[in-house]
Amino acid sequence: YKEMNPKTTDIVFLTVVLYFFVFLNTIIFLIQEYFRGVEKQVKLQTEKEKLTKGYLVVRSERININLPYDQIVYVESLGNYVRLLVSEGKPVLTKEKISALEERLPHNFLRIHRSIIVNRDKIQSFNRELITVNEVELPLSRKYKEEVIRILQSSL
Repeated sequence: YKEMNPKTTDIVFLTVVLYFFVFLNTIIFLIQEYFRGVEKQVKLQTEKEKLTKGYLVVRSERININLPYDQIVYVESLGNYVRLLVSEGKPVLTKEKISALEERLPHNFLRIHRSIIVNRDKIQSFNRELITVNEVELPLSRKYKEEVIRILQSSL
């Protein structure tokens, strides 16, 4: 004990150093939580803008088309194109990626397959393999099955 450095035997010094590290760790934690809160706020703001906007703008045949969210039945990826089936009128083809459209759609749209997104309000029936939308049966993939079933059963 007597051969140790005098600073390591000083209880007050060690206590101050320990409190300094705890205080520093707490400050870092609070800063991280602040930035997580800011990120959540930005996500909620963009979701609110999507809902208040009320429509999705897609480019099809060299023009921009405004599709109201409540008119979109489902979105289907077809190779390099994406087809948006709407309740009134003909389907809309666009060259956008389905993942980009998924980010721009509000929370009531569910990804049920890597190539299919459905409007939750348009679902007529569902089971563990298929979802029926406008008399069309769409496959439910294994990757999305658990989450989709949980969401649909909680909304009943």
